[in-house]
Amino acid sequence: MDLLRGRGLNETHSRCAGPRVGGLPRILSALLLGAPVLSFAQQASPPSPAAQDQTGQAAPTGELQEVVVTAQRRAENLQNVPISVTALSGGQLQTANVTDLESLPEVAPSLNFDQEAGWAEPHLRGVGTTATGPGIENSVAMYVDGVYHAAMIGGNVEFNDVQDVEVINGPQGTLFGRNATGGLIQIRTKDPTQDFSGTADVGYGDYDTSTAGLYVTGGLTNNLAANLSVDSQYQGDGYGRNITTDADVAYESYLFTRSKFLYTPIEDLRVLVAVDYGRVHFSTASNTPVGSVPFGGGPVVPPEDTIGPVNPDGLINEGGATLNIDYNLQSFHLINITAYRITDSYTNESPESTTNNPDFQGFLTLDEPHRQFSQELQLVSPSEGPFTWTTGAYYFHETAEYNPVTLWGPLFGGPSDIYYYTRSRTDSYALYGQGTYAIQKDTHFTAGFRYTEERRSVEIDNPVIIPGIGNVGPPPTYGAKTFSAPSWRLALDHRFNDELMGYVSYNRGFKSGGFNPAQVPAISYKPEKLDAFEIGLKANTADNRLRFNVSPFYYKYDEIQVESFANAILLISNGADAKLYGVDIGMDAQLTQQLTLHAGTTLLHSEFTYYPDADLTTPFPGGGNLYTVESAAGHRLPCAPAGIGTLGLNYVIPSPIGNFTLNASYTYNSGFYLEPDNRLKQPNYNMVSSQLAWLSKGGVWEVDLWGKNLTNSYYALAEFSESQGDVEQYAPPRTYGFRVRMNF
Repeated sequence: MDLLRGRGLNETHSRCAGPRVGGLPRILSALLLGAPVLSFAQQASPPSPAAQDQTGQAAPTGELQEVVVTAQRRAENLQNVPISVTALSGGQLQTANVTDLESLPEVAPSLNFDQEAGWAEPHLRGVGTTATGPGIENSVAMYVDGVYHAAMIGGNVEFNDVQDVEVINGPQGTLFGRNATGGLIQIRTKDPTQDFSGTADVGYGDYDTSTAGLYVTGGLTNNLAANLSVDSQYQGDGYGRNITTDADVAYESYLFTRSKFLYTPIEDLRVLVAVDYGRVHFSTASNTPVGSVPFGGGPVVPPEDTIGPVNPDGLINEGGATLNIDYNLQSFHLINITAYRITDSYTNESPESTTNNPDFQGFLTLDEPHRQFSQELQLVSPSEGPFTWTTGAYYFHETAEYNPVTLWGPLFGGPSDIYYYTRSRTDSYALYGQGTYAIQKDTHFTAGFRYTEERRSVEIDNPVIIPGIGNVGPPPTYGAKTFSAPSWRLALDHRFNDELMGYVSYNRGFKSGGFNPAQVPAISYKPEKLDAFEIGLKANTADNRLRFNVSPFYYKYDEIQVESFANAILLISNGADAKLYGVDIGMDAQLTQQLTLHAGTTLLHSEFTYYPDADLTTPFPGGGNLYTVESAAGHRLPCAPAGIGTLGLNYVIPSPIGNFTLNASYTYNSGFYLEPDNRLKQPNYNMVSSQLAWLSKGGVWEVDLWGKNLTNSYYALAEFSESQGDVEQYAPPRTYGFRVRMNF
């Protein structure tokens, strides 16, 4: 009764899935030869241990490897799970040089990733948020080793010791629950092993970027194993420069370390303790988009550069500890996950200073500490038998602050200094359960339910200090509200034959309301909810050499939490409803024993169906924007491309001195609007990345030559409008380098 033996996991006939129909080759040809807007959702295959060499890379076998996911909080064959999931092993991420969340959309087309000054802003199928601040969480949840990470600051996780990554589409309102309205990104890092092994690597790239990493694991005693991972980067030159100060901007240096201790005093008990720490020093480059003019005017500068008297920079310190206990009581597993996390960030930004006119410059510094504690207890049935189930209780506590945000300069009223001291508190409680019953041998019905109660409060002090006069700001304000709601999942799946499985599902997602962190008096916004209807086919053919998955979906999205930045202050409000529909298509093909192809597309239509009081912006000819309140019904949702596509090739060339592996990937993004008024738009763009790796005979040495964004495409990581003008921050340009790794 092993928890890791999911339904059908070890059945040879269901290792991959694809329809046995005569029309499949025609469909495949159309996908491969179609217009670039048709992109391809990669459902990659984490290889089983038997199919890996000592480096963790998949060894060529002539057929696709089994994909094991934990999208239902238990290990199962992907082709038996009635959920749309993109899954990649650590070896596949390494081969494709996908090193962090920012580059994950290169292999997961349902994901559109934005990042603003260290804040991660993922969107799945058009659902997400670009709002940031204490107490604000994304609609796409992120879990690392089963622990929910609430703080969006520092959310661009580096993949330094990753076992696998899953991008799970659609609301996960039952088993994961918390703020997973749009879906979630689940990262699992490597657990310690008794066998001593490890890797060490160094690398160098353009922009004077040096990297170093270490991973080592082994047994300390017969029942205690440990591991240690360290990953670092130092970037000496920025991607751009500040035109005013002639200093480098747009760079990132970091250090991440993690250690785990696995204690197994008896066969049925696993006690895992993990600690981690990360430090990131970064700089952004805020620019004015083409066609926009800031207050005071400003020269047109290259996209990667900025202008203003302040060099923007930021520092993030984060870390935490987790206790994970898994006790196999034979009739069920008792699982405890206790976690505490700290995130501190300090940024010195000047997005309001995209002009060299001193009469219109504004400056901002931000100190944002987060503290979170979570406690989860689960009871999980064995994976054998006609009925499998999971139930549990979850508690989450967070305090997050502006301590403080400081604004000053002529743009904010001349000699006065404006401060926001904000303390946000969240206490969330939930009970949940989900079960799957085999109605017949090949037909399963799944039902899940979760009830969440969440209390939110905020304290805001907004002093405005005028020299010689003192504080003329408003009195401190306080607000508190409790939000509660059910969420659920219903799914029916049926295996038609050894090669084809289909499913239908209905999910309700819920994201709590909250308070705007810099509004006086305290202004709250309501919860949002999403009803998702999905059908899917998961299939394999050609003796497990071709996998084809398709998932059409329809979303009814109500009371959407939409943000605007009038007067440079964030305001989140509701009043918006929307519909979204589209399809995810994924294909993997083992064309020869050495050549593998991954392809996929996410096609999406998104539309506000009701939004009578949207903040719309109109640029002033002399600079800045005029805000008006109008209807945005019929407009597209922000950060929701009509089409994203990925195409990847992996070719292994054996030789007497070892294996050479060529990996190339192509990504197409049709472009998207940044705000509900659909004025600011990221045009369509293409990206090509590649890596050539040599692995020595015996697998001890590896040399990688890599290049990212080889087409040097300019696309925005963040873009938004404010009263004083529009602001844009670009993604890195073309980069390239090499890495040398030793495996031991």
